[in-house]
Amino acid sequence: MGRRVPVLGLLKIAKSKLGEIRLEDIRRYGKHFSEVSFRDKLRAVGKLLGENILLPILKGYYVLTSPTTKAGEKAMLIGALGYFILPFDFVPDFLAGLLGFGDDLMVITFVLAKVQNNVTPEIEEKAERVMRKILGERTTDIDLID
Repeated sequence: MGRRVPVLGLLKIAKSKLGEIRLEDIRRYGKHFSEVSFRDKLRAVGKLLGENILLPILKGYYVLTSPTTKAGEKAMLIGALGYFILPFDFVPDFLAGLLGFGDDLMVITFVLAKVQNNVTPEIEEKAERVMRKILGERTTDIDLID
């Protein structure tokens, strides 16, 4: 299905580009997040991302939309997803192919670790189901409410 990428290699490169990640820095990217721009980004690059990058992005989105997620945690997730949406970040997405998403993976992985207690089996299942749909079908009509 999805293309497998060497996640540890991407994370290592991204960490060298990002240096130390700070939550304050991540939160400021929240102004770039919206449902429409998130859906547009998934439509544009969803299949390219493959499972190892797409799944954490979707988990982050579903934790964000969960009514039990606290406001501070939502702010972190909005920042991480806003960072994903931006085409011009530390490693521009279009410039380096999958390598360009290594920093996005690093940011979402960092934030997911902070909100891990919100990743329920239902969120895991929903993210997996939508990921399979994106990787297996046309991405012109992405329905995040699967």
